[in-house]
Amino acid sequence: MCKPTKTVDEILSLSDEDYTIYVGNLLKEDALYKMDELDDELLKTVDKRPVDVERICRINSVVFAKLDKNDVSTLLLAYNFNTLMIAAICQNNISESKSIFLEGIGLCRDNKYYEAGKSLSQNVFRLFTSGQMAHDEAPYFLTKITEFYNALEKHKDTMEALCAAALYFADASAFQSAYRAIHDAQQIALAHKMLHPQIQILETQGMGRKKLGVRLKD
Repeated sequence: MCKPTKTVDEILSLSDEDYTIYVGNLLKEDALYKMDELDDELLKTVDKRPVDVERICRINSVVFAKLDKNDVSTLLLAYNFNTLMIAAICQNNISESKSIFLEGIGLCRDNKYYEAGKSLSQNVFRLFTSGQMAHDEAPYFLTKITEFYNALEKHKDTMEALCAAALYFADASAFQSAYRAIHDAQQIALAHKMLHPQIQILETQGMGRKKLGVRLKD
């Protein structure tokens, strides 16, 4: 894969005006391919330069929104939300991270952007597992994740998200939330006759019981 015409460090060092011109020229070529390359490079450096990556993503948001090609514009915005959210997480800006996630996952759900929405969903779990999100907020964000997967009929992804959430709740000694997540995962697996996921759910139950020191209901 060819690299962008500038290195990522050079891109991050551009002024707002110069970057706007630069990205505009990239979009005159193969927009999706060029921006995918650039997004990959930003993700590789976001933990080291999150402030700069956030600035670039915010410029991208403005530029992408002005594109004439609506389908291309919304897809680029969807992936941009993910990179922007990670930049906010790396700066410990939790309130902004949550706002970005909610806006981004809504866009992905409405436009059925599976890959972009899955990336957002997986990365928001960083707020769960790092302890940066209050335990009582997590169920709300889990609901947004499962709503996204269910809207796209990605039931296996829904079940896996619920199992991961159940273990998170178990780690937090949140018995009711852990049980509810396992129960919802079971209902999805049974409704769609998913044999292997049912095995995963049983394994999650077993791990949850050990973590909680109590018996999760079968």
